[in-house]
Amino acid sequence: MVQVRVRAALRAARPADAEALMELQRAIFREERWFVGDGPLSAATLSRQLRSLDVNESLMVVAARGAKLCAWLEVHRLQPLRLRHVAVLTVAVASAFRRQGLGRALLVRAYPWARRVGVEKIGLNVRSGNSAARALYEDPKDLRSRGASSATFAATMATRTTF
Repeated sequence: MVQVRVRAALRAARPADAEALMELQRAIFREERWFVGDGPLSAATLSRQLRSLDVNESLMVVAARGAKLCAWLEVHRLQPLRLRHVAVLTVAVASAFRRQGLGRALLVRAYPWARRVGVEKIGLNVRSGNSAARALYEDPKDLRSRGASSATFAATMATRTTF
């Protein structure tokens, strides 16, 4: 069992979460340390994506304390037939809830999904300065020992701290 030191419900993301998910993502983008890009998708776009989510192609899980989202995970299978065994992962935790086990708890949720849909490799990119994420992804044996499947994580560590 994954030890989570903050009380939060882990559950599938739903269309009603779109506004809160956009705000969570916006806050993380504002930190200008973790994500590259212009910012999160709009709440309307996120809601559409969640309504049309194919559970055999993607997984979106959130950690919630009441109506507030603390963290989210999304995993998406690659589309070319030759790469159907590969998925790409994003996981992020709001600054107030980091280092409390939420990222690990969300990550463990990805393994049963990967096993069920036939994903054998989950890839992600991590900024070199993100030591907490690197520690989590560099020891997938720890995750497997906690009941996760044998899907392999292939973490690509960024060599620069800014892009």
